[in-house]
Amino acid sequence: MTGQIHLAWACHSTLTRTHFHLQEMMSNCLAWAHHLILTRMDTPSNSHPDTAEIAADINNSSWAARNSNHPILTPCALLNAAQKAQVKAWKASCKLSAEQQKEAEDTLTTAIQQLLIDENEKISTLAHMT
Repeated sequence: MTGQIHLAWACHSTLTRTHFHLQEMMSNCLAWAHHLILTRMDTPSNSHPDTAEIAADINNSSWAARNSNHPILTPCALLNAAQKAQVKAWKASCKLSAEQQKEAEDTLTTAIQQLLIDENEKISTLAHMT
């Protein structure tokens, strides 16, 4: 149950961050489009903006250019055969450990239940003696 709650919270948190970033990107796009419309209205129809202005606009159109102080996530490289084998061994180890933990918990639960049964029998025996 706790794992499901953590998973639900992680999904909610991810969706919230994604929604915020989409809103930010939409706002930036609208501001940029508004800037372009105003710039085109101020310039005569036969003049063209210089290439430096276009290059600056293009450079500011990417998230990385506007947020240069934020790190960019790099895509993960594919695993080679040795790394895949290591991951497979790690998963098998985790699975074996989980099975052993479950067996230990089951043994402990059985022992506790048996202890409770024995105690209840002793209590009922003492109750009948008096």
